[in-house]
Amino acid sequence: MIRAFTLIELLVSLLIISFALVISGNLISHAIEHRSNFEARSNITSVEEAIFLLTADVENSQMLIGKPPVDLSLINEKNLLRIVLFKNVYKDGQVNFDTIYVTWLFDGNHISRTVSDEKQGLILVSGNYTFDVLSINDSAYRISIKMPQKHLSFILSPGVALL
Repeated sequence: MIRAFTLIELLVSLLIISFALVISGNLISHAIEHRSNFEARSNITSVEEAIFLLTADVENSQMLIGKPPVDLSLINEKNLLRIVLFKNVYKDGQVNFDTIYVTWLFDGNHISRTVSDEKQGLILVSGNYTFDVLSINDSAYRISIKMPQKHLSFILSPGVALL
């Protein structure tokens, strides 16, 4: 005699399969949500690190040895912010400081930093953001960066760089 599955056995197996599918679907959706939250937090951290490096460059540009202080050169075009400043560095084989220029570029999709005559700058931040520049006086600027998750503002000025 051939043994067949009863209707109750089939319904129980369908119930177990449906529970497994629901649980695995929830796990996948939570993993995707967790990944997007992690990417958003890492993007905010990247922007904060870029701001700290920019403020360090501004502070260093005010300590030029043997040269008069250089004002911050900020060019604000439509959807493009370029900050050019001079900085002290040690060069290989030299005892004294040498002066290089550093160019920061904010373009809405990237924040990049180029040193002297490099052809391609180092992209520090990639993502979607907007920025706004407000001139406080001749050499002090308030820069606001708006990201989908957070809004950051900081002040750049010779001798002062504040978050």
